[in-house]
Amino acid sequence: MPGPPRVRTADAGAMETSGIRPGSIVVGYDGSAHSDRALAWAAEQAGLEHVPLVVTNAVHEDNTRTAIVLGAGLAPVPARDLLGYAQAIGDQGVALALARHPALDVVARPALGDARHELVGLSRSAAMVVVGSRGHGAVASGLLGSVGAHLARHAECPVVVCRPGNPGLVHGGVAVAADATPGSRPVLEQAFRQASLRALPLTVVHCVSDDDSVEDARRALAGSLAGFGEKFPDVPVDVRLGAGAVDDALRRHRPWHLVVVGRHPLDSVVRRFSHVTATEVLEHSDATVVVVPQTRDL
Repeated sequence: MPGPPRVRTADAGAMETSGIRPGSIVVGYDGSAHSDRALAWAAEQAGLEHVPLVVTNAVHEDNTRTAIVLGAGLAPVPARDLLGYAQAIGDQGVALALARHPALDVVARPALGDARHELVGLSRSAAMVVVGSRGHGAVASGLLGSVGAHLARHAECPVVVCRPGNPGLVHGGVAVAADATPGSRPVLEQAFRQASLRALPLTVVHCVSDDDSVEDARRALAGSLAGFGEKFPDVPVDVRLGAGAVDDALRRHRPWHLVVVGRHPLDSVVRRFSHVTATEVLEHSDATVVVVPQTRDL
């Protein structure tokens, strides 16, 4: 009988100073049920995309001292022991990923420091960063949110925040919040790609204010969607124009498999509005959310 999947790990010292292979999918994994969900999603995505998967666990002395008891009480933990602890958690994640997808190219990457800063750093080379979520609402956002919300604001690649979802309900495929600007094309590209990879329908949601012309909005949206039908002919598309807040519009429809939203460049004049939209969707969505950095509008 074949043995268990072989866990391939990177040399910890080398991985501290080197980056990751460009185009890898990175998943933050700490052994919790929430990170198990993120790991499962990231492993599936890496398999669909045929790209490497990097399982990273970042530990900080302040966060681990209370969990590590030496002798009769707490004691400072040497950095090498913390790194070994992170490596062990990462190896566990690698083994789980390989158990689900034996052909994956997957490696553990332990790190010392703040997980938020580590993942933002990795986002400069990654195709995508995936993290878990405890649930939704402002309180949950405060708990998980220090990582997920920080990445949604600062990561340089798409960020996936995995939700528990609604098991047993009929889901409506992929939904994307489109603002119909030229800079939103990466957001639409990601939504079409995810729908195509998963053989799901795509719903494009665009909200207008009371001062907007519906016809102007319809023309702008049609222009921003130009070319995607030819590139992804297998994706059925439903376009919905509505009024009000984007997160409300998304919640008014059936549960989604996946919700895709954009985030404008950090120095953009509209960045504060797109940040609010992304944060509200992250806090209130039951579905897994992808936050995509948008390009600067010309």
